[in-house]
Amino acid sequence: MFHRFFTKYARAVSEENERKSLYRLYRAKMVVSLVFYVLCLAIIAEAIAFEDTMSTGESNIPFVVFGLTLLLWLIFAIAALTLWLVFRSAYCRILNRVPTETEMSEVASYRQKTRAADKSLVKSLRWAIAVLVVGVICLFGGGILDIVLHPDSEDLTGIGMAGIGLFTVSFLIFSLALFVVQTRRSAEGKTAEQQTEEESKAIDAAQGRKHKYSLQEDNNAQTYRYLFPNVKLYAQAEALKRKQLNAALLSILLSCSVGIVIALIFFSGIVFDWKLVGFAFPVFMTIAFFGALFAIFPFTRRQRHWKSNRNKNWKVYVP
Repeated sequence: MFHRFFTKYARAVSEENERKSLYRLYRAKMVVSLVFYVLCLAIIAEAIAFEDTMSTGESNIPFVVFGLTLLLWLIFAIAALTLWLVFRSAYCRILNRVPTETEMSEVASYRQKTRAADKSLVKSLRWAIAVLVVGVICLFGGGILDIVLHPDSEDLTGIGMAGIGLFTVSFLIFSLALFVVQTRRSAEGKTAEQQTEEESKAIDAAQGRKHKYSLQEDNNAQTYRYLFPNVKLYAQAEALKRKQLNAALLSILLSCSVGIVIALIFFSGIVFDWKLVGFAFPVFMTIAFFGALFAIFPFTRRQRHWKSNRNKNWKVYVP
């Protein structure tokens, strides 16, 4: 079920039994994570459905159901985090493994290039990761201070709201930094997938797997020279790519600004009587995502039109 997503990890392992063992660990991690996400949705749904009954205390059943769901959520949260750490640790040990004489040279090269690409990505995002960590500390610190300083209050006060706001800003900064770095690395051909294309092709053939990635068909590749051998179409595609990146960044900034305003108006309780603070962050991220999606959609349609023209004249530009 999860073989498609496991491919990049399978390529780093030569021995079949070890590869199967790693896949079982990966599958367990994915299943537990999916259950955890379902429980997150269940908690939100139960909080909305049982709000009136729990406030009046007419029945204990909603409290029992909600309590059991919350307990399961905590158990699966710990299990998901534990499995993620175990799997990540096992995969890092594999990437750092010394090459042996019995394994394919492509496998050893794949591990080396993947490890180098991961280290380069983390190095580029060190400052953004630091900002995100500070935001997480503010989130939990604000919540704890809110409880300690206002133990009788059922709602979040200014301290708790400030913690959530700082975390939202830090998450936004991290997301933008990740987007820009990934886009730049893709444009420069420095992603792990681009760097290991030849090794991946050989490993997939040896492990009996169909190789699906192609640098010649990667829209995020180093340049569009593979996609558009025609000089005129190539120049147009490169110009379009720059416009697309600028439009996406501008749209994300505008959408996030709109999302913050909407969250403050409709979910903070400042304007209206209700307080739905828990919905503020999901709504904020949804607005940002769809804002960026709609911003780049016209560029994607235009690029598809150029690809169609390229295919019509492909034989003319074989070299």
